[in-house]
Amino acid sequence: MLINEADGAGDGKTNEEVITIDPSWNDPVDQDSVRLVWLKYAKKIEKTNPRLASILNNHIPALQAGNILRVQLKNKTQDHELKEQKTNIFLFLKSELRNANLELETQLMTGEHVTTKAFTAAEKAKLMAKKNPALLSLTKKFDLDVE
Repeated sequence: MLINEADGAGDGKTNEEVITIDPSWNDPVDQDSVRLVWLKYAKKIEKTNPRLASILNNHIPALQAGNILRVQLKNKTQDHELKEQKTNIFLFLKSELRNANLELETQLMTGEHVTTKAFTAAEKAKLMAKKNPALLSLTKKFDLDVE
């Protein structure tokens, strides 16, 4: 997908969609409309970029004061993927929401906000013991091996 700002810059491709943004657009934006347009873009790119579509579906931006959209991501790979397509995402949002003043901020989740996936038995036991310390005492009491 080729998306251009109102300056008319293009690369000569004719089979790609061109979105033009009017710099004077400043329609009011609310959280629900942001969510709907964000998910609409995710659906649009689902077949061409499923990884980004998955990231967008799982990380809805929060509308902050001043037309700032803040997206909390789990890792640097998601951050890189989103930033790589930031221009296309944002021009789509600006066009659909008719607001040229939108800005995007990404933020990596830290601490308790990050969910950890456990794959091995030892990882699962460690994660469960972290949530419920009594499990650790039970494994010691009954001399259980979690591996």
